[in-house]
Amino acid sequence: RHVEPKPGVYDWSKMDAAIRDAARGKYYYYFVLWTGPDSPEWIYEHGVPRVTTVGHKGGTTFPYYLDRNYINYFHRFIGKLADHLASLPEAERKAMAFIQPAFGSTGDRQLYKGKPKDSKYAISAQQYLEFCSGATKRFYDAFNKPELKHIKFLFNVADESDPDSGKKTKEGSDGEQLYANWLRKTYPIELRKQQFTISIGYQANGEIT
Repeated sequence: RHVEPKPGVYDWSKMDAAIRDAARGKYYYYFVLWTGPDSPEWIYEHGVPRVTTVGHKGGTTFPYYLDRNYINYFHRFIGKLADHLASLPEAERKAMAFIQPAFGSTGDRQLYKGKPKDSKYAISAQQYLEFCSGATKRFYDAFNKPELKHIKFLFNVADESDPDSGKKTKEGSDGEQLYANWLRKTYPIELRKQQFTISIGYQANGEIT
């Protein structure tokens, strides 16, 4: 919402300042693009249904991710992001280490937090796969530029396993598993998100399993 405050109007200033600082200090820079509930408010005035969920604190609302308008706006933004990064001076582009694409709530794998009040906005495992794989293809296509070839994508995905194994941990996990398996089979994943829970205080790094 901060980068595209109005339809087709972009404000890259905050990101550009961070990239310049990194280049000046000889550091690297990366960012997570927050979408979903952090989308611009104007999308709801341009045809995207607003989804309210239950069962999660905060009462957050979300866009209906499968709506064609939302997909068009999201994919358009990815293209504009790639175009802008490609236009930066070489020294600043070189400071970009990687990007973590996020398709739902923050950088987590879930699209919704909680369940939609209206069941017509529920997203099946296959629909989850189609939405996330479509956004992933858009990232790879948009960033397929000589100026951006050094930038890698860091994905927060589940470990590879059989989605039909019967191991279900939470709502939507089947779709997350289908997507994780598809991602590894479709693209060479050179960098993926590792467990970082200890560093932010969750103390749940999977040591039991």
